[in-house]
Amino acid sequence: MREDITSLNWIISDLARTKKAVIVMGCSYAVGKGAYDEELVAECKPKRLEHWGECNYQGHDFSPKELSYYAEKYNLDIWDGMLMTHNMEKQNSFGNQLCTKYLNSEYTPVIIGGEGKGNYSNVDKLNWLPIAWEKLDDIKVIWSITDIVRTDFFSGGIWDGQGQRVFPEDTQSHYKTRWPFDHADTDQFSKEYNRMLREDDPEHDPLLTNYLATNFLRLLSNVHNWCKAHNAEFVMFDAFTESYNPKSLTYMFPNSMADSELLQNFVYNLPWESKTKLDMHKTFFDLAMSQETTYDYMLEDKHNMWEFVQIPEEDITCDWLMPCGHPSAKAHDLLAQILEQKITT
Repeated sequence: MREDITSLNWIISDLARTKKAVIVMGCSYAVGKGAYDEELVAECKPKRLEHWGECNYQGHDFSPKELSYYAEKYNLDIWDGMLMTHNMEKQNSFGNQLCTKYLNSEYTPVIIGGEGKGNYSNVDKLNWLPIAWEKLDDIKVIWSITDIVRTDFFSGGIWDGQGQRVFPEDTQSHYKTRWPFDHADTDQFSKEYNRMLREDDPEHDPLLTNYLATNFLRLLSNVHNWCKAHNAEFVMFDAFTESYNPKSLTYMFPNSMADSELLQNFVYNLPWESKTKLDMHKTFFDLAMSQETTYDYMLEDKHNMWEFVQIPEEDITCDWLMPCGHPSAKAHDLLAQILEQKITT
């Protein structure tokens, strides 16, 4: 079985060795979803599941012999007749590849992202994870920002590596999210609100828009202050769609506030210089898709994830993105190379 590098026990153990951390915050893009070994993909492609943001190897009808073959060859678990690739994906995530391959295992990857939880909940983990940050020699924070609509709320924990969740308070809590808006488990209220926001409609609910802007300002200020307090280097970039900038944030408030010099000073004094383009590309998705020079996708916008995931699975021949719209292991490797340049120069 591949090691779970996101478990708290593993993280603390490795930090004792390195005394240096690269903290990665973000959603499924940060935890390596879809980043399967290239050899495995070439031998057996993952299948897109019913939800367009999902593709894995659990949808395959493997024979017992095939299951044993793939599990042994790629060091994977089998659970209830299914091939489990989660730890493979984590190992291939840009955060782990950055630390192990490009920083020579001198840094510990502290990947506190989670699927469907890319902004609110994972930023808050910085403040309660039981890690003695002050004892480390160097800390670098990388925030892979998810889109403007992501409304996950803090209430949760992290695995300890022995099948138990570690929580700040209530041991029965867990992270909840209102995104994706069309997920089967999402309540109708959330579906409708998220659809209103995702459609560029002038009749957006102004209170919810103000709420999202206020929370992002709180989060960015929180991360900024945390990094200053821990003398940590900070880099952020957009994952799969453009998120916020100072101008767009101020316009998310009522005119009486947007024109306020106090608000504008607060917004513009946040660390926007830490937000980086990835080799001049707007998002991680954009970086991955830009590597494709030949394709027959017939997309209006080649760099739009939401359009890409509507393509029939059988028509996707892309090496840089999986059918679910998540970057491949090769794309994670490319991003790791870019980030290594940004945090070491």
